[in-house]
Amino acid sequence: MSDETKERDLGRRVTACKGWRWVPGMLTEAGYRILDGQRTSEMVLKTRGYESWEEHGIIDEFDFPDLSDPCTVGGMVHLIQERHDRGPVYVVLGSCWEVHAQLPRNGRKTTLLALGSTKELALIKALGASI
Repeated sequence: MSDETKERDLGRRVTACKGWRWVPGMLTEAGYRILDGQRTSEMVLKTRGYESWEEHGIIDEFDFPDLSDPCTVGGMVHLIQERHDRGPVYVVLGSCWEVHAQLPRNGRKTTLLALGSTKELALIKALGASI
């Protein structure tokens, strides 16, 4: 399986998660940056180049997030925090990738939300996909 196919498969998995939605700052695999996450039918997107702006029109089932983009990862962390109604969420690398959330009322105690062999898999599991 090529890297491109793996990325597309991960993109399909994340967009199938119950807690998934596009949020401003995320990047599509086609290189479009989400600038308005409120109305998916009229999102304005920016290409990877700083001089090229265009309206993409519609985000549909063929648009997947670029999970290697730091802003997209940050957006996913935000979605995980919303989905689990927890305090700060963070990702760490131990023997595998781990996604933790700080419990809002218990000070420094944390709860493990998900484990994965890659950062992307751990984030997708934490968001709610079954992998």
